[in-house]
Amino acid sequence: MKKLKKFAILVGILTIGVGLYYFNPTQCWFAPKCPVKLLTGWSCPACGMQRFIHALLHGNFKEAINYNYYLLYVLPYLSSLCGIAMMPAGPKKETLEKIVQHRYVIWTYIVTFFIWFLIRNLWLDL
Repeated sequence: MKKLKKFAILVGILTIGVGLYYFNPTQCWFAPKCPVKLLTGWSCPACGMQRFIHALLHGNFKEAINYNYYLLYVLPYLSSLCGIAMMPAGPKKETLEKIVQHRYVIWTYIVTFFIWFLIRNLWLDL
């Protein structure tokens, strides 16, 4: 059952990746819009994620970074979480989970999330 769940997650990620490769979120009416931006007019820390991934998949690294600087900081962490989730059970996985899911690491990302939210909307106006 766990293998089926991991396979389903992998298929979902690949499907989203293929969709973002072929469809530009700035030009597609069906691309999801940020509810925070729609309700408040403020950009949340994740705003620009679809455009970031689309540009990154096309090899436009500089353009991708301009869409969302925060993702450059968060993607390695999210990738490590996904990688650890896909690892087989064992002592290495447990050790990595303890490091990556340590409360100080999680709190660091939570605090930087809100700091970026304020910087992005009050000073940078992105």
